[in-house]
Amino acid sequence: MSDPILLTDEAMHRFIREGYVTVQSALPKSYHDTMYARLEPLEEDGLVGHNNLLPMVPELGELLDEPVVRGALLSILGPDYYLHFHRHDHVNHPEKVQPMTPWHLGDGRLHKDGERHAHYMVDGRRHHATRFAMLFYLPQDTTLDMGPTGIVPGSQYVPRSALDESQRIPLPGDAGTVTIMHFDIAHGRFGANTTDVNRHMVKFLYTRNLDPMASSWNHESSGWTTSPDPLEPIWQYMWDWHRGVAASAPPDSDTDGNDLVERLHGSNVAEAIGAAYTLGNLGSVEPLIEALTSSDEDLRFVAGYGFPPMGAAAVAPLLGLLDGAGTELCVQVADILGDIGPRAFDALPVLIQLCHHGDPRVRQYAIESVGIVGQVASEAPVELVDGLRDDDALVRHHAALAVARFGPKAAALPGIVDALRENLYHGHHHVRGWSIEALQRLGTRDGLDSALRYLMATRWDYAHTSGEPWHYDLQR
Repeated sequence: MSDPILLTDEAMHRFIREGYVTVQSALPKSYHDTMYARLEPLEEDGLVGHNNLLPMVPELGELLDEPVVRGALLSILGPDYYLHFHRHDHVNHPEKVQPMTPWHLGDGRLHKDGERHAHYMVDGRRHHATRFAMLFYLPQDTTLDMGPTGIVPGSQYVPRSALDESQRIPLPGDAGTVTIMHFDIAHGRFGANTTDVNRHMVKFLYTRNLDPMASSWNHESSGWTTSPDPLEPIWQYMWDWHRGVAASAPPDSDTDGNDLVERLHGSNVAEAIGAAYTLGNLGSVEPLIEALTSSDEDLRFVAGYGFPPMGAAAVAPLLGLLDGAGTELCVQVADILGDIGPRAFDALPVLIQLCHHGDPRVRQYAIESVGIVGQVASEAPVELVDGLRDDDALVRHHAALAVARFGPKAAALPGIVDALRENLYHGHHHVRGWSIEALQRLGTRDGLDSALRYLMATRWDYAHTSGEPWHYDLQR
């Protein structure tokens, strides 16, 4: 396989600020024409489409393995990223036959993808760290009159309620245009399809396995050009996060702490989140703790963003909140510690204890955070096996994801392969999906055999009659 073509510093700057980058496939036009033809008869939300796109159109894998696509994904998600099991061919039908049901979002409403595919929110707070991403592929030349997908650049950092609809931009392009974006960017069709052909846009999700310890793109300069934008503190944090270094101190050493607290409590959401980041960078823990424990959900939402920039310094104050804490506060603390990542390693023993909590929501966030915080641990905790057999499906989901992140470090846990193998037949799609990934990442013969045996038994042949060709020309 050819070497990946990595992104530049400039492209990463743009991704961090705007939330997306665009690359162009080098595959011939005939390939994209074939992909369009193969997608046309599929069911957008049915059994022969949606999450089964790759079994139905396996040649899509050629695009995903292209050097330019792999390089962009590697640059953004690190060398150990993996293809999420959710994917979807979004079809914008000609306006006269366009479905207008909420499921299709045919009216073009801006939305952020369902949290069930990534991180379950606490107080509406989505993690800003790039642990999930989306890839959009255009299999045909897509013009404005076909109603391309529209996005709001930078919207991955603010809630949907704070979006400015007028900032939506279209993503037209030639066949083979690939756009990779932050999972939480707001998007929706830009306009009606006034042509007489369907507009296809294939979406794939990707997941980062490990938080960055170093830059993974063609990194040449650590410089960052600052701006007066209220989201600037977030951008600087994300630049440092992607490079695997501690958050930088604010460039303005004369920052007024009282003004920051006032902005933290203000009605401008972007300014409030930016103030939270700056307070965290300054180590101003008291106003953040006070806001996090407020009865005001909007204030708690904003305050949670101030702790990741603090890094290890945030661990003791957050753990101090757990003494006598109720369920909701335990959930908040576990979630924020996970967002801090490996720099919160000192909290790992407490997070492991929370995996035994009586409330499933606490167990869910605790075990997810164990998988993120514990990536630098020498071994995986046995609680992961218990989580794989939890009565709650979401706990099992996050336990399987945590095992995948620990990888070979979890291979020696007693009963780990059996527990994952049992979950291959669980009723929850995500439990099954992450269990397959975890079995592969254990790196053991037993784990690989179990995953392969299941995948071979459940493989899908896109030809509807054995031995017969599909009903249209497959040649290109």
